[in-house]
Amino acid sequence: MARRFTDKGVVITGAGRGIGAALARAFSRDGARVFLCARTDVEVRSVAEEILAAGGRAGWTTVDVGEPDAARALALMATSELGRVDVLVNNAGILGPKAPLLECTPGNWNDVLRVNATGTFLVSRAFLPTMLQQQSGVIMNVSSGVGRKGRATWGPYAVSKFAVEGLSQVLAEEIGPQGLSCVAVNPGATRTDMRAAAYPDEDPMTLPTADQIAEAFLRIAALDASEINGKSIDCREIVADLLQKPMSASNAPG
Repeated sequence: MARRFTDKGVVITGAGRGIGAALARAFSRDGARVFLCARTDVEVRSVAEEILAAGGRAGWTTVDVGEPDAARALALMATSELGRVDVLVNNAGILGPKAPLLECTPGNWNDVLRVNATGTFLVSRAFLPTMLQQQSGVIMNVSSGVGRKGRATWGPYAVSKFAVEGLSQVLAEEIGPQGLSCVAVNPGATRTDMRAAAYPDEDPMTLPTADQIAEAFLRIAALDASEINGKSIDCREIVADLLQKPMSASNAPG
């Protein structure tokens, strides 16, 4: 089967574990050159070395996406290594405390919003000049079901994902006319450490793996910009739909 992302440049934040690591492996298997970042060097390095050992092309660095200078440095490093950035996945995020808002401290609030919302803004902003110059590319912002309908005890995490949904809509309107697209993607319940922390009594074996969910992201990224720009997409729904109707070659990136 033809690779959909041959020689495409893909940047993934929060790529040291879970969905981010699965996305890195999946995009690489599909021909992409990937650049990965995470807060923990040993984790992101391990993912990149796994890709390199399998014959893929990967670069990596550690970064705090909530710091403006760090986001700019990431964009410079990734663009220098990849040459161009065709897909940016803003996946970095933290759960924070799951508790009533009354028990949420200003520190808790700021920590979660800084990474999940401000980090998504800063990284997107840092990469936009390159992508606008290309007049092509897709920004995929990882959202959540609680970013569409608030739920008790999800506190700053839910609010941060509402912000991600809104940021995605605003950015989509701004960059759509220039050939780019921005889409919010909700992975849904996935077998990850973050999900286990949020639902300690849940049986993880009842959930799809991160590798299974990663395929949904690739299928979304491979669609034409006009089809996805400004959308908020559920991974489970699109995977089920596309498994019924395999994507045609005309929908693959050029």
